[in-house]
Amino acid sequence: MIETLEEKLDTKLEHNTYSIPAVNTLFKRSIGSTLLDDKKADIFRRFVPMVLWAMKRSRPDCETAVSFLMKRVIEPIRDCLYMFTRLMSWIQRSVEDRRIIGADDLIYMLTMTDSVHAVHEDMKGHTGGAITSKNPVLKKMNGRSSTETEQIGTSEYLPKNIYFEMFMEGQGYKLKSNISCKKKKILQKSS
Repeated sequence: MIETLEEKLDTKLEHNTYSIPAVNTLFKRSIGSTLLDDKKADIFRRFVPMVLWAMKRSRPDCETAVSFLMKRVIEPIRDCLYMFTRLMSWIQRSVEDRRIIGADDLIYMLTMTDSVHAVHEDMKGHTGGAITSKNPVLKKMNGRSSTETEQIGTSEYLPKNIYFEMFMEGQGYKLKSNISCKKKKILQKSS
């Protein structure tokens, strides 16, 4: 896919050592950026869904960047093409990196979720979560109220929590406790 993309763009991807797949200003709206010309917009529209497919199967570390780019497929701007080529450069550089599934403790599982409402100009919210790992996943989503955003966040991570618990039991580890962050804070306050 990277070779085909380089052919279509008539350029080689830059080989910078990015530490993350997305730019730090991913969700900041750039004012005055122009739309891509038809040729580059078609390339963008063709390749972003391919990265989505690959991300869902083997590269969850790209989820935030791909989620953002998928929302820009209809009217991509120049900044989107830069973000996409940066993502592809990062994937190319990190394709041989080892992916390690880790946990802080194999007996106790800690699940953390958090949602914030109306943090963007378009009043969209974010939800994020992690399960005993150091790789939280951030998702942009709509919610009409802070309560609804919290419910959406919980419903996004509960199935993952159950899946990881079943996965660990399949590996021979019977979990003693599954503590959520909010529950843990309540337990700490009461003691």
